[in-house]
Amino acid sequence: MKSETADCLKTANGLRNRLVHQYNGVNDKLALDSLLEVIPCVEEFVETVKKWLGEKT
Repeated sequence: MKSETADCLKTANGLRNRLVHQYNGVNDKLALDSLLEVIPCVEEFVETVKKWLGEKT
């Protein structure tokens, strides 16, 4: 996995934590902007996993 993808997934996990635990309240606009920022790397990760799974079957 590329280091950029790993860094983005860490960011996505931090966003998840902030949303689930509502650290410092939730700013809907900031949450949406953050989601839009991490979606491409999450999609890339999903494709990488699909490819990996395809090689294992």
